[in-house]
Amino acid sequence: CTSGEEDSFIFSPTCHRTNYGEYRDLKLKVDHSFRPAFDKALLKEKQSMTVSALLPGRWEVVEQAEIKIREYDASSELAAKVSSPCTKLTVPMSQDGWKSCAEVLSCNIPMDANDKLVRQCRRYTSQASATATEVNLQKSSDIFKVLAFATSRLSIPKAASQDWLSLSSEESQRLHSDPCRKCSPEAPGIKWTLVTKGGKLQYVPMEDGKKASVYEQSVKNRPHPWKVHLQVLKNNGDVTDRAMLQLQIGCNAFSLVHRALGLLPDSLARKTLLQLPTKSSHECNYEWRVVPYAEKQADGDKFPKLYLTSNKKDKGAQQPPNFKKYKLRPEQLRSLTWMLAQESTTTPFYEEEVTESILPSLNWLAEGRVKRPVLVRGGIVADEVGYGKTAITLGLIDAAEEPKVAPKELLEGFMHTKATLVIVPAHLMSQWPKEIEKFLGTQIRKVVVKDMSSFNNLTVADVQNADIVIVNFTVLSSDKYFARLARLAGVNVNSVPKGGKTGGRHFDTVYKECLTGLGKRVSSMEEEGISDVFDGIEDDAYMHANTELEEKATAMRLDGKKAVYKSVSEDQSKVEAGSANTNGSKKIKAKNSSGSGLRKDGVNDKLDKKDRDPWGLGSSTVKKDL
Repeated sequence: CTSGEEDSFIFSPTCHRTNYGEYRDLKLKVDHSFRPAFDKALLKEKQSMTVSALLPGRWEVVEQAEIKIREYDASSELAAKVSSPCTKLTVPMSQDGWKSCAEVLSCNIPMDANDKLVRQCRRYTSQASATATEVNLQKSSDIFKVLAFATSRLSIPKAASQDWLSLSSEESQRLHSDPCRKCSPEAPGIKWTLVTKGGKLQYVPMEDGKKASVYEQSVKNRPHPWKVHLQVLKNNGDVTDRAMLQLQIGCNAFSLVHRALGLLPDSLARKTLLQLPTKSSHECNYEWRVVPYAEKQADGDKFPKLYLTSNKKDKGAQQPPNFKKYKLRPEQLRSLTWMLAQESTTTPFYEEEVTESILPSLNWLAEGRVKRPVLVRGGIVADEVGYGKTAITLGLIDAAEEPKVAPKELLEGFMHTKATLVIVPAHLMSQWPKEIEKFLGTQIRKVVVKDMSSFNNLTVADVQNADIVIVNFTVLSSDKYFARLARLAGVNVNSVPKGGKTGGRHFDTVYKECLTGLGKRVSSMEEEGISDVFDGIEDDAYMHANTELEEKATAMRLDGKKAVYKSVSEDQSKVEAGSANTNGSKKIKAKNSSGSGLRKDGVNDKLDKKDRDPWGLGSSTVKKDL
């Protein structure tokens, strides 16, 4: 590296920004004292100027030299040749597609038979009993420096660079293709572990060491998107001082697209959206291409400008059937037309993910793209304040067709309801019920959840029989709600972030775990008795309490960047856990499963009845509902 004053202007056949360790073919280097004049007055005075420059290399005096001139024969075995596909490359999406690469280009380069690179290739192929030498692309700068006189003139074949090329196979038509774990290893899960930090116990993210090690090794060993082979071709002629070095460049498009597929979101709700019927043929599109690498985005690749269109010329919808007294205005009916179309659309939205890989020293960029159709309905009504968005929304609920019951396989972990959920801020809780009665009358069955008390009184039947469920946003964002959600889902309640911290890596991990557990709990409600479900909830809480005590007893102390295991004192455990018995044992006593009524296990019996069973699972009403 040099300072700015010592930087020089150069002449080179390439002008892109080089990567670390990349070699640039240098033709001429201007003296570092030269700086171009941008002042117009100076330009007029100095129309031409003389500067010193340096040609790379040096002149040597050779006392004795012999020059042999051979006539170039294009048909000769030692003639330079470049071959590339003349048609678009076809890459199959087979089960083990990562094992093969599509050859993008092959080049025969005449070399001196005693060249170091030629001798290395011959030695490797003889020792490894291989036909070609695979180049380590992480340490390939020296090799490409030797071959720069030929590779700097290579261009990307049109067969690999014209638009996007599709990977073809019947397997690629499957919507739910899972990523190949050889190309896209599954990342280890996060476990939130108790540690002592600053004298306090708190949860921090920890990865399973063994799984993380396997993951890191899998990432290092996954198939590289580029593969470069070198091979010394056999010379059948009389020329012994020359050799033909074959350079083969291949692109593993299968590996690229599966890396992209592994980056797409995967969740229970997402899988449900993927299975809804759409206009398309339910295809996942797998595509790839090779393009010149450019540090600066080309003008043609910029996103188009976003324009907001007007609905003044749209046709207005019919008045909602139950809007008898108060009618929607013409402009509101136009908005209703768009909303009804959004709710009934079968046109999919394509999720898209792109991965890329640069071939060192050649400045080639391979891109893999996956486009997956997802049926997303709805939208955002962003009309001005006072426009009547509440009335339009109620009109949509009234005019829209009743949703069909989803297939049984999609309902696993869910309970079906026709109700529309409306989540509103606290200051609008009184407005919405009044607006419903104003426009739709009293025949619409509505459920209002304004606080935790009304939330606790809510039953499954109430939700299934309702037309509209109005919920206060503060209820769904409160610590008490997430604590009860975690308890119902069988997740450690103490692992949920407190104080309204509904965001970040910690919350997202625990919340995802809650949603997974909630689906399993709903399924068990339909398959087992309510008593068994409630026992399962209490068993999970009991297990988490004992596990947490064990973690506190052997908590790790974060000392700078090091994690040191330390034993928490018995007194501290008693204060923090609040569950040590009289003889000083930290282990919660065994649960008492005998007898009638709620059991006493040292964990669940310490909770208030409202917190222990806020859903009323022990009530006859809930048992009747389920």
